Amino acid sequence: MGILKITKKDLKKQKKAMLATAEDVKIPIDDNYVYENEYYLGISRFFRLFEYILIICTLLFAVGCVMSHPEIMSYNNFLTFVKDFNMSTVDTKHYTELIYDTDNTDGISLYKGGVVVPGSDSIFVFTATGRLAYTDTHSFSEPRLETGSSVSLLYDFSSSSYSIYNSYTRVYKGESEHPIYSCTLSDSGRYAFIVKKNDGKFGVSVYSQDNVRICSFESDKYIISASLDSLGEKIAISSFGVASGERYADFKIYDCGTGEMLLQKKIEHAQPIRCDFFDDGGAFVITDKKTVFFDLSLAECAVKNAEDISSVHADGRSLIINSKNNITVFDSDGDILIEKAFAERVVSFTSFEDTLFVLCSEKVYKIGLTSGAEEKIQIEKDYRRILATSDKHVILCGVSRASLVDFD
Repeated sequence: MGILKITKKDLKKQKKAMLATAEDVKIPIDDNYVYENEYYLGISRFFRLFEYILIICTLLFAVGCVMSHPEIMSYNNFLTFVKDFNMSTVDTKHYTELIYDTDNTDGISLYKGGVVVPGSDSIFVFTATGRLAYTDTHSFSEPRLETGSSVSLLYDFSSSSYSIYNSYTRVYKGESEHPIYSCTLSDSGRYAFIVKKNDGKFGVSVYSQDNVRICSFESDKYIISASLDSLGEKIAISSFGVASGERYADFKIYDCGTGEMLLQKKIEHAQPIRCDFFDDGGAFVITDKKTVFFDLSLAECAVKNAEDISSVHADGRSLIINSKNNITVFDSDGDILIEKAFAERVVSFTSFEDTLFVLCSEKVYKIGLTSGAEEKIQIEKDYRRILATSDKHVILCGVSRASLVDFD
């Protein structure tokens, strides 16, 4: 076997060759160099193509809808639809006063952060910034207003005419089969009327979002109050009756889909004042003697004595009762959140989430329902109604004008 000998000269040649090879494969990298991977490039091209296909399908769907319903598609309808988006998210601090032509402050109501004013011959719709967005004339002899989260409904008391409005226009004008004596709106857009029929009996008619009557309930007693739940699936009705010379309140809850009676409660020696639902599915009925609370399963959960009731306010979260300038706030379980007596005359009151606002003859009070913290502001004497747009801002309504008050 031979012996391999490597001289220093051979090592120098090998080292020189290796350096030359490394120089040949060196990759120059500068600031503009981008490494490309074919796998991820393929995924990127796929999603880009998928995006284009979705855009094309959306456009074809929109064109198809317009072509299949040309009778209801118009520029004005589309403009109204776009204008009505997010109206309630606008900051209401952009104005300090509203001017309108009416002295009927009882019917003034909030709608999407703005204010709706039912005048004697016109209706005024103000946006959340205080701008007069829409006004419409009517010929109602005794206009009454009910507002919900989606629409406002103006009806002629003891007549059959009514109109439905959104923020910028009248969207429907209708006639009830019988004279209307009260109205209730649900968040879903369903609404119901208390009506008096030709034979003198009272009833409740429930309408869908498409203004079609879907069910009705009759009573041989005088219906005082009716209220739909937030989905418009159930309706509560309180009536006044007399048996054997004794008066009583009759409270019922029906399923609007099946017509089934879900609850009946008879309260002896009492006259009903109001009934309504809470947002959690519970309900209540107020009489001149007691207030009865029902839980989600419609089982009776609390009974509170109540006398000399002057006015009532319910916002879905709580129930507020004014009795001789004594304000009591209940939660949906019938527990008392706060109770306060006022030395001044209580003119009006309202709430916003966990905050109570009370309008007295010369002051406005802000009271936290959980904290009990109290603030007050001195005001003029000519305000008749208070509306809350947030936990810091209220609108005071008077004859021909309303003012914004800040608790900042």
